[in-house]
Amino acid sequence: MMQRFHDRHARHLVWAMLLSFPLLSMLAESLPNNNDVEAWLPGESDVRREYEEFKADFGAEESIVVALPGRDPADPVVAAVAERLERLETIRSCWTPSRFAEVMVGLGIEEDAALERLQGLVLGRVAAEDPDRAGEPVVGLVALLSEKGLADRAGTVDDVRGALAYCRIDPDDRYLSGAPVVVSELDRLGNRKNSKRFFLLTLGISLVLLRFCMGQWRLAFAVLGSTVWAINLVQAIVYLGGGEMNFIMGSLSIMVMVFTMAIAIHFV
Repeated sequence: MMQRFHDRHARHLVWAMLLSFPLLSMLAESLPNNNDVEAWLPGESDVRREYEEFKADFGAEESIVVALPGRDPADPVVAAVAERLERLETIRSCWTPSRFAEVMVGLGIEEDAALERLQGLVLGRVAAEDPDRAGEPVVGLVALLSEKGLADRAGTVDDVRGALAYCRIDPDDRYLSGAPVVVSELDRLGNRKNSKRFFLLTLGISLVLLRFCMGQWRLAFAVLGSTVWAINLVQAIVYLGGGEMNFIMGSLSIMVMVFTMAIAIHFV
């Protein structure tokens, strides 16, 4: 039955695939990346529910920690950077060691004791992992995100980097950390542009193996073409269903390629 169906409609199926491929490719390319912490946990899971209840009861602060090696808390550059960061719409406030110490002193803590308690939090020394600067004093600034910043974590990190560049702080003279920084880095590493060259390399290897197994370039290209079409079809369905790509969903293309290629080879 399947054989008769393909004998009768094979040409129509090929034309349908060729004509639909540009649309599917466009939809697949429109699939957004989202590596936010919340995206890794299903909304109905117990862990996610407990996390949401915790945020509702106690609130949740997200921050970007900016570490400036080779500086001390009294350095005017530290205060200037904090003021510049607070001008960003995505940053609600920025805390320096001096501001932390002022609040602690106001609460009755001795200044020396306050600075001692800040060691390891916003004061410290560069770790041995950076041999060029190991042992240098380092000052940390804690930038708290506003509601606008929470809505666009990656954009907030770009804003912070732009503010640091405005203050003439080179990338080699600062460190960034915090959940928004991790999310933006995952988006950068896992986006389609960066993964495309590895995917094309995988397709090239698959094409050579198909030619070796089947003995015909024409048949090898046909199987590979149907595989690429299936990948774009699945990603287009995810996009139309309101889904997003992340590091977990990044394996979807390879998984579809393996299944489609295996089925096509067995069918041939």
